[in-house]
Amino acid sequence: MKIIGKILKPTSGDVKIKGNVSSLLSLGSGFHPDLSVKQNVILYGIILGKSKEEMEEKLPEVIKFAELGNFADSKFKDFSTGMKMRLALSTALCVDPDVLLVDEIIAVGDYAFQKKSTDEFLKIKNSGKSIVFVSHNLDQVRQFCDRVILLEKGKIMKSGNPDEVIQEYISLMNEK
Repeated sequence: MKIIGKILKPTSGDVKIKGNVSSLLSLGSGFHPDLSVKQNVILYGIILGKSKEEMEEKLPEVIKFAELGNFADSKFKDFSTGMKMRLALSTALCVDPDVLLVDEIIAVGDYAFQKKSTDEFLKIKNSGKSIVFVSHNLDQVRQFCDRVILLEKGKIMKSGNPDEVIQEYISLMNEK
C-alpha cells in the first residue's frame, strides 16, 4: 500500500498507476499537529496532488463532510482520534481520486457518519474507479470488493471472488 501511495519506493520492480492516488494509510499522516483544520486540509490536498487553489475551493465541502464546522480554526493536535480520522477521510475523498488506498478506516464516527462514508465509497466503486481496501472486517470486504487477495506473511494465499477468498481466510483462521 505504501508503495502504491508513493510513500515508499520498491526494493525491486515497479508500480504503474493510471490516475491520481489518494490514501488513508495511517492516522494523521500528511497532517501537521500545530496547523488548523483549514491549513491541514490545504496541505494534505497538496500532498495528494491538488493545487492550493483547488483545495481552498474544496475546503467548505471537506469541513462539511467531516462535520467539523465548529472546529475549522482549531489545531489538529487538539482533535480526538475520531475527529482526525473524519478529517483525513473527508479530505481524501474530496480530491476525487482515481485510486483510493484505504487501511481499515471506514469505522470512524457515529452511525450516520459511517453510512455517509460507506455511501461515498460505493459511489467511487460504482464509478469504475479503484479502491485498494485492507481490512479484517469481512462484511466491509464483501461490500466494497469485487476481487480479494488473501495475504499470509507477505505471500498471496488466494486471489479472486470475495466469497471464496473470505471462506479460505475463515478456514485459515479456524486452523490457527
